[in-house]
Amino acid sequence: MNLVLKGKVVLVTGASKGIGKAIAEAFAAESARVALNARASQDLEEVVASLRRKSAEALAAPADVTNRQSCGGNGRTDRIAIRHD
Repeated sequence: MNLVLKGKVVLVTGASKGIGKAIAEAFAAESARVALNARASQDLEEVVASLRRKSAEALAAPADVTNRQSCGGNGRTDRIAIRHD
């Protein structure tokens, strides 16, 4: 599959297991730069390590997206800001 994602940044929530993990792996296989989000930080780090072993660019961003404070929000924002250099 060629989705023309090379170098694009993709944020995948629920990426520590199941469908979210599979989606993250698929985007990484398309050469996207993948930012992974989930509540389970240890599981998330394992997925990131697995992707990096396959030469993918991956970043863990553990947070509960249903909770603004968990995402670094101050109650006035609806965005998750992720720096991916």
